Amino acid sequence: LGAEARRQAAGSAFPAPVVAPVLNAEAAATIDIRGIWRLDVTDPANPVLAVGFATGFEQPTSDYRVSILVGDPAGLRTRASYNAGAAAGTLETSNDGQVWEPSGETAAAVGAVGDIEITVPVGDLPEGSQVWAEAQDGDDVLTTPVFSLDSLLGRAVDGAMPTQSLGDV
Repeated sequence: LGAEARRQAAGSAFPAPVVAPVLNAEAAATIDIRGIWRLDVTDPANPVLAVGFATGFEQPTSDYRVSILVGDPAGLRTRASYNAGAAAGTLETSNDGQVWEPSGETAAAVGAVGDIEITVPVGDLPEGSQVWAEAQDGDDVLTTPVFSLDSLLGRAVDGAMPTQSLGDV
């Protein structure tokens, strides 16, 4: 799809009932993440999450990765990634965010509106786990703030308040 076809119209509803919004100062279009949201929780252990961007752009064909990370930002985490040109998404784990061990494959694709849609395994994660995203285009990398995974997935946990949509973009 061309950039115009993938751009969400101003004033339109959020793309999902719960969105973790991201505001960046200045970033290249290919890494300018503006939100993370859930698309499908039919399988609660493997929800489909999406990463959206500020504007539409032609997808790079190589050296481009968009990832959703879940777990503990200071400890054990899983990275589920879309990799340009790859037949399937990748799963990796790390204890420090520096050294990554391959742990399998996952579904990952460019969605109809230009978002990146990734199936993320969350079934073994404890309550209180976090979610964040990264986009890497060559040497340029953008990492989002960290959000509550339980809130993004709409899971009620002791002591946590449920989330709801609050407005339009």
